[in-house]
Amino acid sequence: MKFFYMALMSTLVLAGCATDKLEDAAVASLPDHIKLTCDDESKVAVQFVDDTAIVTAPDGKTPTLKQYYNEGSNRWYTLGIYDLRIIDSKEALWSMGRRATTECTFEPA
Repeated sequence: MKFFYMALMSTLVLAGCATDKLEDAAVASLPDHIKLTCDDESKVAVQFVDDTAIVTAPDGKTPTLKQYYNEGSNRWYTLGIYDLRIIDSKEALWSMGRRATTECTFEPA
């Protein structure tokens, strides 16, 4: 019986490690450059460099946002009036100035 419990615990630990690897793969799958199309019809281009996101905003400016949060496949970049949140490495929330936050989707590569 003791062997059974040890084997069960080992299996659970290994399953937890496999889940972490899947999450790491999701984060790694986010490309260095992405283009977003937002619900308000704006388009945003983003280049990721280390812990920053260089954004070509709809107003033509290119602010460098600093990474505020990074957990699994979710990231949050911000700088003053600009805010970008990546959700599950497949959709995003974008806000600029006093405009309402808009939902965005990744354009096909």
